[in-house]
Amino acid sequence: MDEIKRILSLVKEGKISPEEGSRLIAALNEKNEKNNNVQKKSRWLKIIVKSKENSNKKENVSIRIPLNIVKTALKLGGKFNLAVPEEAKSKMKEKGVDINEIMKSGELENLIEGFNSDEPYTLVDVDDEEETVKIFIE
Repeated sequence: MDEIKRILSLVKEGKISPEEGSRLIAALNEKNEKNNNVQKKSRWLKIIVKSKENSNKKENVSIRIPLNIVKTALKLGGKFNLAVPEEAKSKMKEKGVDINEIMKSGELENLIEGFNSDEPYTLVDVDDEEETVKIFIE
């Protein structure tokens, strides 16, 4: 808002024409609109492991990573699995999800690159008597 006031002040002082001021304000509004759209498109990779109330296990894991960081990590050598705590890896492996194998195969990179939709997408959803494991993008 301060930028628009500054432009109007320049027009009032005669330093720029009203037409130039109008173009500057239009460009400023366009820039702000693009910034708002970029913020709305932030996507996240989420990994959640929750113990159920009746379970003997009382450990919960919740990891939320910006999808852009995951993409960058994959491009830099696929070391994303190093960011996942060993406890979470162990719990996922118990449920048949081996994050190390997924990373080696390139499956996750292919899946992530294929997401152009703003809709949430579930990669893994395992639910048993003791725990729930979910890996999803939103």
